[in-house]
Amino acid sequence: MIEESYYEGFEIDESNPKTSWSQIIHLAGTGHRILDIGCWIGKLAEKLKSNGNTVVGVEINPQWAKRAGEHCNVTLCGDVEDEEFWRSVPDAYDVIILGDILEHLYDPWNLLKRLHEKLNPNGYVLCSIPNVANWRPRLELMLGSFTYKPTGIIFYHHLRFFTRASAEAMFLEAGFKMEYFGVTCYRLPLFLAKLFPTLFAIQFVYKLLPNNTSING
Repeated sequence: MIEESYYEGFEIDESNPKTSWSQIIHLAGTGHRILDIGCWIGKLAEKLKSNGNTVVGVEINPQWAKRAGEHCNVTLCGDVEDEEFWRSVPDAYDVIILGDILEHLYDPWNLLKRLHEKLNPNGYVLCSIPNVANWRPRLELMLGSFTYKPTGIIFYHHLRFFTRASAEAMFLEAGFKMEYFGVTCYRLPLFLAKLFPTLFAIQFVYKLLPNNTSING
């Protein structure tokens, strides 16, 4: 989730390999039916549609969902942790996107398990998740501080915090295996975040396949 003031002037630079947006757009491909969970105001959906994809957006914030409707083929407003909400979500997606969503949930394990029933046989999940073991939070903890912030890794809306190890353990527990692992960073060179991801990556980016799907499928 992103602060209201982040609306104005924000554009996705899909040519910037340091961002999760660019990696997700690339991994999503073209000509797919996509479920974008936590679609915000549809900025990502706009790019995905321009690549020939059909996008169903899900957003809990009614104002954001209304704006996302300008870019998604279909927009659903609701809480993905509400069992009843899923009755309104059509089945059969080639790609399901969780862009910085799991850390906002009480039970992200349950959501991941539910996604199996919404995927096509060769479908996959794209996920970005903040790295709480990044050097900045580590340094704060060493200095006896853990301060919530309006954006970033220690965002005050985050309910869960993940390291690479705990995130990947969650994916395995939920019945997924990892086909792609990427990292994001801002001020540091990308090669440094790739070389030492648990220390320098801001986010981890994954392509997840159900365990019953062939890696080459």
